[in-house]
Amino acid sequence: MLVAGLLGAVALTSYLVHQTVLNPDQPGHVLKAALSQPHLRHQILDDAVPGYSGLPAGPRHEVNQVLASKRLQNAVEQVHIDAHGRVDLGPLRTRAERTLRANGQPQLAQLLAQAGGPTSFQLPSTITHRYHQGRRLTWDVATRAGLAAAALYLFAFAVAPNRRRALLHIGLVVLVSCGGALALFWLLPNLAQSSSQNIWVDAVAAGTRAYGSDAVKGLLPVAAVGVVLALLSFLLPGRRRA
Repeated sequence: MLVAGLLGAVALTSYLVHQTVLNPDQPGHVLKAALSQPHLRHQILDDAVPGYSGLPAGPRHEVNQVLASKRLQNAVEQVHIDAHGRVDLGPLRTRAERTLRANGQPQLAQLLAQAGGPTSFQLPSTITHRYHQGRRLTWDVATRAGLAAAALYLFAFAVAPNRRRALLHIGLVVLVSCGGALALFWLLPNLAQSSSQNIWVDAVAAGTRAYGSDAVKGLLPVAAVGVVLALLSFLLPGRRRA
């Protein structure tokens, strides 16, 4: 039962990472979280936003402040990364120019538009490789550890002399696994940042912190299963007769 609980926590954590931080349909959420960090925003914008690095220091500071505002969050969330690691920043650039004009800075918006540059950029091959490797690894861990945990739960239930107590314990261990997975998910950013100084690792760490509520929602169905198993245990007979 103990091993099943540990495997369940690992499986759930890997599943949460796979479905949130490493979800190719939601990279904008990671970028949004990273842009909210001042020390990351300047570096990412300098590398990623077309025309940003070509602006003078004063206008670049103004663009930085505009991109940090809440009015651009929807555009940032629309940023998409394809299977080849190419990031489309067209919506972000267009919204940035509109926001500058709406804030009474048409000349700065025009300067950003004239700076030119591509509307997308290619992630470094090492980052793309690690990204796809991370998605494969988290999925493999989630499925294999999850199946192993389920098998151990079934085995424990089958051989238990008191199946009512066994089912109650299984339900409780499932709930504990959910709590452990949530704790691991919240600790991952600190673990990642302590082991690497890469800017993109910092960005992913910031994005992981922003997925706290999504992690809780993702674990609710599993926690509900644990509660149901615990309640069902009271409907079973106690110790089996010899």
